[in-house]
Amino acid sequence: MKRRHLRLKAGFVACAAVAAMACALPTAGAEESVSAGSAQPAKPIPALLVAHPERSVMFDVKRTGSHFVAVGAHGVILRSADGERWQQIASPVDTALTWVSFAGGSDGWAVGHDAVILHTADGGDSWSLQNFQPSLDSPIFSVVALDAKTAIAVGAFGLLKRTADGGEHWSDVEAPELTTGKYHLFAVTRLRDGKLFAVGEAGLMGVSDDTGQSWKKLDAIYDGPLFGVLPWREHGAVAYGLLGNIYMTDDVVSGPWKKLDGGPESSIFGGMTLDDGGVLLVGANGTEIHIAADGHLLDGTAHGQSDGSGTWTSVAATPSGLVLAGEPGLVDQKE
Repeated sequence: MKRRHLRLKAGFVACAAVAAMACALPTAGAEESVSAGSAQPAKPIPALLVAHPERSVMFDVKRTGSHFVAVGAHGVILRSADGERWQQIASPVDTALTWVSFAGGSDGWAVGHDAVILHTADGGDSWSLQNFQPSLDSPIFSVVALDAKTAIAVGAFGLLKRTADGGEHWSDVEAPELTTGKYHLFAVTRLRDGKLFAVGEAGLMGVSDDTGQSWKKLDAIYDGPLFGVLPWREHGAVAYGLLGNIYMTDDVVSGPWKKLDGGPESSIFGGMTLDDGGVLLVGANGTEIHIAADGHLLDGTAHGQSDGSGTWTSVAATPSGLVLAGEPGLVDQKE
């Protein structure tokens, strides 16, 4: 399989606005490629402090405890108490950060290009570098924090890593069913029953019931890319991807999977579960899709910028509404 030059997570959709901007973003420079536990420390370039960092291209935003953390292009990390006013936090890398995940309110990881893995033990106030391998040419797209010690990271060309000691060591997971084909793994999440679920290129889906130590490949539900997945009910999931493809099931192992029709034909890049049991998905062209708790589509309209061109890659609930992350930066959307 020929390796493709990879820039940012959204770059896998050829015409996405985020991808176009991402191609112009330089990566961090380094004289060596090392990881946690190596004899020599990594030497990436720290992110610059910028004016109006909330206007930077942002790829993920998460609520943890009573505050919010967002990550994006050039290693930018932001923190907010309300999802409206943002403060830039010192970041040890200037390479794109694609995902952030927390276990509880304090311990979390952020991942990105150059196989970067960052760790925080104080809710995102400070970050330390745990992995940096620019020569690997395999960006990490997603991470899920299970507890203060355990996390799983997935990425390009079948990259699948796990830590069980808080990130002191990150090991490659032996999962030939998922990794032999070198397909990209775009996202991993924990379902409500504790299983881990990963999705990727060519409809790739995998499940783990032992905190990511072993994986079983599931039958593909379609042959296109799945960019993300969210928990659905007790044992199920909602998987989403290219050109508005959305699939859902009440049980990821036994199925069946149902295709959700009727929404915009825009690629879906992110989403969140709702307190009422529903799901909100976001994507290209300002798309926001609301799936009710009974599995029906409530709203498939395009919002965002006035011309509808804003691409969203993540969303989180705030006290006053939503905060969306994407090409326009971080945008507060009132209820």
